[in-house]
Amino acid sequence: MSILKKVTFVFGAEVINILASFLITPYLSRSLSVEDNGTYNQALYLGILCAGILQLGMARVILTSLEAKPSGKNRVFWNNFNAVVSLGVFGLLVLLFFRSEIANAYSNQDLIPLLTLIAVALPFKVGLFTLNSILVHAEKVRTLARISVFFNVLKLLSLFVCIQYFNSVYLCFVALLAIDILMFLVTFYCLPNEYLRPWHFDWEGAKYQLKLALPLGMGSIILVLFNQTDRVMMSIMKSTEDFAIFHNGTIAIPFIGVLFTSIATIVLPELSKLEANDKRSEMTLLKRRVIHFSSYTTFPIICSILLFAPVLIPLYLSDKYVDSAGVFIIFNLVLFFRVNNYQDVLVAASKTRSIFTISLLSLLLNIALNYLLIPTFNYYGAAAASLLSNIILMALLFREGLRVLNARLEEVFSPGILLRVLLISVLCSSLFGLIYFILPYNLLLLILVPGAIISSYFMLWKLGIIETDFIALVRNKFPVLNRFK
Repeated sequence: MSILKKVTFVFGAEVINILASFLITPYLSRSLSVEDNGTYNQALYLGILCAGILQLGMARVILTSLEAKPSGKNRVFWNNFNAVVSLGVFGLLVLLFFRSEIANAYSNQDLIPLLTLIAVALPFKVGLFTLNSILVHAEKVRTLARISVFFNVLKLLSLFVCIQYFNSVYLCFVALLAIDILMFLVTFYCLPNEYLRPWHFDWEGAKYQLKLALPLGMGSIILVLFNQTDRVMMSIMKSTEDFAIFHNGTIAIPFIGVLFTSIATIVLPELSKLEANDKRSEMTLLKRRVIHFSSYTTFPIICSILLFAPVLIPLYLSDKYVDSAGVFIIFNLVLFFRVNNYQDVLVAASKTRSIFTISLLSLLLNIALNYLLIPTFNYYGAAAASLLSNIILMALLFREGLRVLNARLEEVFSPGILLRVLLISVLCSSLFGLIYFILPYNLLLLILVPGAIISSYFMLWKLGIIETDFIALVRNKFPVLNRFK
């Protein structure tokens, strides 16, 4: 299966997931009080934080290990899987022991029963990372996409039932636990037999993968902490209501983050294969195509959504979250820089120490910025701290990636192309924003927002800014466009 088809399957599945989430988020914001919504999201991100720490980068290490030992797939899998599930059980015990202390730090005792359920789910959540990596390596991306869609839609339906008919945040997490376990079992069942049989486990093999993963895992832990620093510090330094306003402002622009994640999921194994064959020039070319593809497809959407955010966010979440619009704009400015996965080259080249060092410095900077900005600027300060520290993190990782590729910046992407794409997107969005300023009717947003996006794509195409190979690829996949010259 080609890279494009793999990305299409993963992206399509995540689009469905994000659409379902897009519908449930305003429902929760309107149905729950600001405090209950804050408690729900605090518990949710704590689960994500714990799972991200405990998986220790093993889901990525297994890909490189499978490439290194293609004839011993069952050994690689079982050594990795048993080690990961053991880490999940360890996390379960630790979280159960410290749940009261966490609730006290957040000044929110309602978290205690929710953390109990989250702890039980950890072994299944952590193990699922490895199972998903196996499906990607086995070219079963379509199966992975179907499982993801089915269970994520099931989760959202369960949230609706628990809130609508029982008005219980606790029951929401009971349902999420049950679905996490079922998703784990179904995914395991779908693994190819060549990875499962015969069963094999040796402690030395598990230790080898853990040793390989430790530098990468420490880097992953630092990155997870980095991404959650603003939420943790907002929870500790401000009220649950302030946290809810901040959290609702940090929602991702629909489809953008999904596209980046889908591309990263597929491109990393391809980079690992190229690195194993010492094909650095092909790695550079692949990175260039991915970065340019990402900018063409995302910049018009980002510009349009951010311009209309002060109107869209209150309409979407209710007037209780008017202040979330400012957080949303600041927080999502970072998407302009995420046209590249800044870790993939370093991971493929096993340069995990660099990831760890850079991530640690960025984490310390993020903590310092949050500590300085939150007392004065509240949730806006947390969003600004996240933006600034993310930009610095990505710049440092990108510099190290260029060293690995032995390439110049201009070889990895064209700054001129990205700047022109950005300029056209800003101008087209501003023009439609001016129309709304003159005619401030909310119904017009149904025309103006997509109009700004479509006009940006049209101008990029007519001005010849988009590279010809990308246009040829799109025309090949959508023949109907061939009638437009």
